[in-house]
Amino acid sequence: MAEEKSETKENYRFITLEGSHYDIGFQLGKKLKEDIELYPNIVTDSFKPERTGFKSLVEAHDFAEMYCPGIKEEIQGLADGFEVPLDKIVFSKYMIHTAKQNSCSQFVVLPPITEDSSAYLGRSYDYHPSDEDLILLRTKINGKFSHIGFSAQGVGRTEGLNSEGLAVSMTGGGAFDSPTTNTKTFNYSIAIRTLLDNCKTVDQAIDLLLEMPVYSSTNYLIGDKSGKSALVEGIDSNFAVKRVDNDSLDQFIIATNHYNHPEMTSYNKYVNPWIMSSSQIRYKTMESIIRSNTPNITKELVFQILSQEMPKGVCTLNFAEWFGTLWSILFDVTRNSVDVCFGPPTHNSYHHFTMTEPTDDKEFIASLVTRKSSP
Repeated sequence: MAEEKSETKENYRFITLEGSHYDIGFQLGKKLKEDIELYPNIVTDSFKPERTGFKSLVEAHDFAEMYCPGIKEEIQGLADGFEVPLDKIVFSKYMIHTAKQNSCSQFVVLPPITEDSSAYLGRSYDYHPSDEDLILLRTKINGKFSHIGFSAQGVGRTEGLNSEGLAVSMTGGGAFDSPTTNTKTFNYSIAIRTLLDNCKTVDQAIDLLLEMPVYSSTNYLIGDKSGKSALVEGIDSNFAVKRVDNDSLDQFIIATNHYNHPEMTSYNKYVNPWIMSSSQIRYKTMESIIRSNTPNITKELVFQILSQEMPKGVCTLNFAEWFGTLWSILFDVTRNSVDVCFGPPTHNSYHHFTMTEPTDDKEFIASLVTRKSSP
């Protein structure tokens, strides 16, 4: 088999939003309005709100408001900023029971096993650029904790670190074809956004997450400054929790795209065999590297796990199969900072962010390289 590579360029943005829920929605819409055609996951003419399973768009928004207060105002601000009718904002797409093959990797290492006594949460987000906003947001809402994380349809987040030192990340649980029983729910991105807005600690985040009607097959990784961390495996509003802290036998947690908690492994029968194989490879790679370097894990080693291509690391270049690394993130939970690589780190560099720096919006051009094999 001869291997070929193709390369494309993608534009990523870093944007800071401040003010009320309405204000940040309006600001985002206004900043993106000139390039509105680039954001079909935020604004569209083709999406039909009645597909959500709710009786009306108003009912869907009211339902989300119960768990994420302020989101209705934010959606209205987003519509006003884009200068489009409210029903063109496709937030409600994340309230539909649709399967998505999103194959990410994540891990956390606690202070007792790191060389500099920091808690690190690393994640690789693997998917396809056509279905993502590609916007890193720093959000400062009045009365809420500020946070940094990637946008999901403008109002959701795929991960994030907030001003109190709470980090939340996710990987797909893999059981995307599992039947669901709850009809009125929302997706993981709204859950993550709600945790970042409102929680200081792992315990608070778990309590709030377990109350939420979230349908998606998702593994949530949560860490805080105290040295606590937890993996919450979930699907169809069913959750199982694994906790670790500085006194645990193992001071790390790993998650990819299958379930490991005894209460959840029955869902693995719904995981596509191709996803399962890749998921197990990445899981074992991370576990092997972390165990063999405990208790002297360095920040450089964490970058190495994220930046090396499978099977040596977790970076992937299979965009043709919707399985390419769109971004990699290292959260320094102890020092409250974020290092982000836009695009796969095999071909792009990391950039440093805090809750105050940089002060201006920025754009980044990333190289997305796809590996192809031919006879």
